[in-house]
Amino acid sequence: MDEHKRHVRASAFFRPLVTPFLKHKFNYTYDPIPASASPYFLLCNHNLEMDPILLGVAAGQQVYFVASEHIMRKGFGTWFLLRYFKPIIHAKGKAGLQSSMEILRTLKNGYNVALFPEGNRSFNGVTAPIFPATGKLARRSGASLVTYRMEGGYFSQPRWSLSLRRGKLHGKLVHIYTPEELKSMTDAEVIAAIERDLHEDAYATQKRQRVAFHGHDLAAGLESTLFTCPQCGKIGTLHTYHDTIECTCGFTAEYDVYGGLHGSN
Repeated sequence: MDEHKRHVRASAFFRPLVTPFLKHKFNYTYDPIPASASPYFLLCNHNLEMDPILLGVAAGQQVYFVASEHIMRKGFGTWFLLRYFKPIIHAKGKAGLQSSMEILRTLKNGYNVALFPEGNRSFNGVTAPIFPATGKLARRSGASLVTYRMEGGYFSQPRWSLSLRRGKLHGKLVHIYTPEELKSMTDAEVIAAIERDLHEDAYATQKRQRVAFHGHDLAAGLESTLFTCPQCGKIGTLHTYHDTIECTCGFTAEYDVYGGLHGSN
């Protein structure tokens, strides 16, 4: 079987299987990405480990994702991903010339490519700066540029958390830039547009919308980020239990469903 056909069939097989789970687990709604935009270079902000699956559901068709090299150490999982989805592997901390060339080749062949241009999941709910080379890559690809923003992702799975939460997660189609439109823009203008389109401040949005994100053991893992006690200043003395974080000095605080901490001081 032609390799690309295998990838298309795998995507078509698994998409309807995972979609009901994602909609139920995260209360996930999404704007579909029109197939007429293909081939496209799809960019999205990054908060959840499941973002590629969520984005693939919104795409509704086969997309080649750019993935970190860590997936090459997953044993059977690596074999499965390479055979049926063939992600474009990028080595973190390197210039990325090889992965950039592979992105361009894939787009030139008429296939869709998706990238999370922050290079990492957000640590604080705010979209990280976008690498300048991303704008240059988009302009030279000859493909459409699709900007997509996941809203509610940070509180669905905070970077430090050990559990998933159900609140409100929405995939928003922000803009589709045609190849002609990209050619009329400078690299700097493209980057500015991408940063504007993908920008998300989870806490600022939460102040306006007040969406509850329910789950179990909401505070579990918080000590990996809040590792210095705000009361005694000691490091390594904080521990979490269910929705509570506490220190040996007596400090205690509760993490609520809105992402806030309410402490004894």
